[in-house]
Amino acid sequence: MRTPFLVGSTIYLRPLEPEDGPSAARWFRESEIGGRFASGLPMSEEAGRRLVEALTRDERQVGMGVARRADDKLVAAIRLYSLQPQRRSGGYRLALDPALRGAEKVAAEATRLVLAYAFETLNLNRIWLHDFAADQAARKRFAKLGFVEEGTLRQEAWRNGNYEDVVVMSMLRAEWDRLARSR
Repeated sequence: MRTPFLVGSTIYLRPLEPEDGPSAARWFRESEIGGRFASGLPMSEEAGRRLVEALTRDERQVGMGVARRADDKLVAAIRLYSLQPQRRSGGYRLALDPALRGAEKVAAEATRLVLAYAFETLNLNRIWLHDFAADQAARKRFAKLGFVEEGTLRQEAWRNGNYEDVVVMSMLRAEWDRLARSR
């Protein structure tokens, strides 16, 4: 394993490196999960490198790469962002390699590792995420992990020539603790 930070059964999370920038840029641009909330502007490989470098300097966010334990291949990038120590909250975003087989299992394991880190190490109380209202399958996957729908931001995103509603989901520390005890 290359610089493991958080280790799961099939994956591990590690710091993102500048050479990960091109892959991260592509995933945030193209992946079904990450690309949905991209700016809509093209992201070059150099912009991806700058994004990765910015993640390492900004104390309000944490970026990590997700690698498979079997072959050390980087398959996703994760961001905890808008970290607010006073409120003890932050946002969560995951961008998977669109060609990844078994993406749902990787996403679930990576999300559990990040939630444990956010609640147990960073001592956050609330982790939130945004997802398109039309993507009911993704919302079911997040609900299965313990996220709760909070509300809808009407016409929040512009995608493919249309405004789309965005659902806010979150998990609280107390909910995480109950889930962790039941495992």
